[in-house]
Amino acid sequence: MSTTPEILHILPTEPVVPVADDTLSPAAQQAEEEKNKMRRYFEKGDAQLSPTVAHEPVCLYLETTNRCNLLCTTCPRTYEQLEPEADMPWDLFTSIIDQYPNIVRVVLHGIGEPMLVKDIAERVAYLKARNIYVLFNTNGTVLNNTNGRALIEAGLDELRVARAIDRAGVAWVRYSDGSVWRVSTENLACEATKYQPQAEAFTKFGMGFATETNGGSTETLYLSDSAGQGLAKLNTKTLALDFIGPYSGDLAGTTSELTGTGDGKLYGFFVTSPAQVAEISKATGKVLSAQELAGVYAGNAWAFSFYGGDFFIYTNAEAGNLPMNAGGSDVTRYRPSDKSVTVVKSKIGFKIVGAGVSTCAPTTGPR
Repeated sequence: MSTTPEILHILPTEPVVPVADDTLSPAAQQAEEEKNKMRRYFEKGDAQLSPTVAHEPVCLYLETTNRCNLLCTTCPRTYEQLEPEADMPWDLFTSIIDQYPNIVRVVLHGIGEPMLVKDIAERVAYLKARNIYVLFNTNGTVLNNTNGRALIEAGLDELRVARAIDRAGVAWVRYSDGSVWRVSTENLACEATKYQPQAEAFTKFGMGFATETNGGSTETLYLSDSAGQGLAKLNTKTLALDFIGPYSGDLAGTTSELTGTGDGKLYGFFVTSPAQVAEISKATGKVLSAQELAGVYAGNAWAFSFYGGDFFIYTNAEAGNLPMNAGGSDVTRYRPSDKSVTVVKSKIGFKIVGAGVSTCAPTTGPR
């Protein structure tokens, strides 16, 4: 029997309009329906609104700290300090949580960097003891083996950061505000870029490097719009974004994550039902070929990488498009040479939302 608390309907007086999208898991569809119901609620005239809420909240956003070790160009704290820097005291944190026994989801970020809170793993564990889904965004610059392992053992459900790795071993990281950072994979040193987040398309995106030619050492950073607008490339020197084109065929308008190879090819993991891996034209964004992955569903978190002739896919969903209540992501290998799809590691204990591999990685397996 599942111990996951039942999600309360926040606005029960509003009818639920089913979301017909077979690329979403049932849990994601329910969340989309609730979001649309809330939007319709607030579009009502004042006379139709109740002066008091009918139900207690089921989701909390707790700003565990307003401190940060970066100065992002799109963040208001870079330009003005509205309050003294501080972490939320443990007693205040627990007292807020204890007031709401039906909470099912807690987000631990606000305007600060949650990884600066020394007892962040203990706070995650406190929430997980109540069967609450826990997540937060991080810039990743203070993440290391020790605190990362502590978060895994505490049961953190989701840690949000997107990245791609170049041939020099530098991770290009997209932060939650849309800014892009260069992070050393050797010592985690972080360097801000002058990339300006976009206002419309490509506000969120997946990333992947691919070499310009087979066996070449010159590479390009490609971006895939999370809203399905298609493919772009980012000049890593000028930080200018150039739109290449929309995806084509049945995959037009579809969300994808990218990975590139040292033989000059670019591939996307497309969030369809079931999922597909497709080769993408770097010149036009058109889909050159696609392979459906039987039994592979993205769920509510996914990542994608290539190594030694094989693709590795990280998904937080079970076969049949059912969401996982616990356990974390599955790691699946797709081997193009024989079209085999194999789960190499299931329910690893945490959710993977980003992966990166250098184009220096081998393009064929060991002989």
